[in-house]
Amino acid sequence: MQASRPSMASRRFARRVAMPALSDFLKNESGTTAVEFGLMAAGISAVVLAAVSTTSTNLKATLDGISIKFGSP
Repeated sequence: MQASRPSMASRRFARRVAMPALSDFLKNESGTTAVEFGLMAAGISAVVLAAVSTTSTNLKATLDGISIKFGSP
């Protein structure tokens, strides 16, 4: 039994519509830009979180020292 060949219409469709659409999809880089912005936002968030954590620890130690000097519980 022989495999059937695609019809002429389906081959024409593949050449005129499907292949250019696939080519355009592969050339499109807009999704890449969104991923890059997401990675930058994640990096900036990590830096901000580290800075706030360090600052809050130092601030707590400073305020505890002031509290002890004034004799507050």
